[in-house]
Amino acid sequence: MTMKYLLSALSALVAISLTACSSYDANSNRWIPLSAWPSSAPLDEKCPDQQRSNRWTEDCLEWKRLRAADAAAAAKEAAEKRKAREEADLAAYRRFEERQRREQERLEKERIAAMDADARLGYKTLTFESFALDAKSTIGAKVAIHGLYTPKGERIVRDPISAARWIEGSYESPATVIPLAIDAATRDSRAIFLRCQESMIGWCPLVVRGRVKSLTMRNRFGVTSQQIGLDVESVR
Repeated sequence: MTMKYLLSALSALVAISLTACSSYDANSNRWIPLSAWPSSAPLDEKCPDQQRSNRWTEDCLEWKRLRAADAAAAAKEAAEKRKAREEADLAAYRRFEERQRREQERLEKERIAAMDADARLGYKTLTFESFALDAKSTIGAKVAIHGLYTPKGERIVRDPISAARWIEGSYESPATVIPLAIDAATRDSRAIFLRCQESMIGWCPLVVRGRVKSLTMRNRFGVTSQQIGLDVESVR
């Protein structure tokens, strides 16, 4: 019994020694010492030929497995990084949208509060279109109009494109350009107009408040005419 046990133990030690110090070659059906196997560097030259012929030695099968594992790991890492970047970009965009939404809400609240303040002073807020359509029937009324003041010819215009056209002298429409008389405006308001004259872009955003009147205006050719506009009392 003791001898049988010793033989079993010896066989196990031999098997362990073979496994630790050699590798099995299926083509030759024998164990080959690890020192006899090619180093990993030549495998990159040897194994692609086996890949093309689909006839593999054990070392190239292991080479193939490791290459596949490395490729899979690299692909997984790249996918995870791409997903992380996309999630970070999406989170940043959502934060930007949220800031924009809050800013728009703030500006809208300020606009409504300012309109309410104008209304308490007796000024009705009008758009450029409303002024163009209703100016003749609202002469004498107190109104407030938001636009871009340009010192060229004392006008308030609807938007930057209209301002550029007016400054270039190529465009004037009652729906986009409203004449102003500013001599009767408050001192603070006239100071704001004065600062606007120094604007590098040629205009500045304002809300003008005053009465609708027929004004004597001079065009770019020096010709005077009567135009319905705004006799400014104050600005904000």
